[in-house]
Amino acid sequence: MTRRIAILNFVLGLATVWRLLHSFSATILTSSYLPWSTTAFLPIQKGGRQSKILPAASTLSRKLSSSLNDAQFPVIVVGKIIVDEYGPPDSASPPSTLTVGGGGPQAAMGAALALAAVKYQQEGKPLLSSFVPPPQPVILVGAVGGLDFGPDEEKELQTTLQGALQQPPLLIRGNDCITPRIRLWHEGDNQILKWYAVNDSFGDERGAGRLWKSVPSKEDLQDTIEKCIEAVSQKPILHIICEGGISAPGKNGDSVPLLDPTLRRSISCLGVEPILFPQDDTGHVSHVDAMHCVGLLQKILVGENDHRQASSPTIPLIVSPDKAAYQTMQESGCLPLTATTSSISDIYFDSWAVREGPQGSTIINNEDAALSFPAATLLELVNPTGAGNAYSSAYTTLRGCGYDITTSASIATGVGAVFCEYNHCPPYTYAVVQRILEAQTEVLAKLPEVVGKEESRLKKSLGPF
Repeated sequence: MTRRIAILNFVLGLATVWRLLHSFSATILTSSYLPWSTTAFLPIQKGGRQSKILPAASTLSRKLSSSLNDAQFPVIVVGKIIVDEYGPPDSASPPSTLTVGGGGPQAAMGAALALAAVKYQQEGKPLLSSFVPPPQPVILVGAVGGLDFGPDEEKELQTTLQGALQQPPLLIRGNDCITPRIRLWHEGDNQILKWYAVNDSFGDERGAGRLWKSVPSKEDLQDTIEKCIEAVSQKPILHIICEGGISAPGKNGDSVPLLDPTLRRSISCLGVEPILFPQDDTGHVSHVDAMHCVGLLQKILVGENDHRQASSPTIPLIVSPDKAAYQTMQESGCLPLTATTSSISDIYFDSWAVREGPQGSTIINNEDAALSFPAATLLELVNPTGAGNAYSSAYTTLRGCGYDITTSASIATGVGAVFCEYNHCPPYTYAVVQRILEAQTEVLAKLPEVVGKEESRLKKSLGPF
């Protein structure tokens, strides 16, 4: 009997070793194209029509397809790239920290963490949890200045993203422009963000006012979308951060590509995070800006009338403003943003995802039914900058992949929470993924009731809760 037990233990030990080796090998393979190992940054592109903006289709297909079994769709995040100088408001003082942020990198990381979290839920804890999750099928597209965004800034951006994306960022250069740069600091227990532009980098002559007006162009985005479709035979989810104010830098040129019928028919889901800044004298978003923003959203909803669109809209529009912007739009009498307003539109309104900071968020669907999601309890409030961008893209990504509103919003809340617990982007590790799911569990436990229960996945319909 003792001999038989010893043999059995030996066989079980061999099986354990085999599983460990298999897991280690798989992890090494999935990590082989991390930016700091074999993948270098793509050359910065010039604004306008691009012939080669992504790797060859076969390469992109291999990289994207590894995650598509669970994610279903690749995600394109179009966001602002800004050089952030953290330091005291006195411009004479050197910054204590220099990072590349602006919302775009945070949004891309938020989408990647959301996909990693749902995959973790499906597959369980990896055997060797010290390894990072596999990179996700997310592409960051952003405009940078042709005069000043060099190797140091590229390296800093690469460090921020930490190999979470399967593709290096697609950086599109604005000729004769400088990259927007801000000095920022926090007040009121780190809850209030203050900032100002450095070196007129938001001006119309060569700053954001010129850069964001036409970069990235409609052609830049369409090329990126076409490469995704060519690589994986799936229309991508498109999430974009847009300036919503009437006098915003770039004169709202960043939303113009979304009106193009060809681009609209090439995506599976559209998420828009409108940015409205409060006035300096009142601390509130102006009614003029609010009404202007709703006008932009209505244009995006309807698009350009080319009379060739399907009579039944199939592309959901998700809008994720912060609470101040949403409330002012509501007070201005220009809400709700209704469902499809034209029979020829290919986009229908899916939901508002209203970000409320430490109070959580509220989701309002296209039937005006609202569900409030409480915030997760933070382990420590370190830096909330970028948490809203990460929440918005995470929600759009999961909603676009077919998850119900409850799942999408609760995981997005967890993503936003972990961003608050780190100085900049959180590390792309399984520990952070576990923290996101812990936060989701807390959020769901706080809900008065989970609407519609936890469904595994909606297929094509993105209906109410």
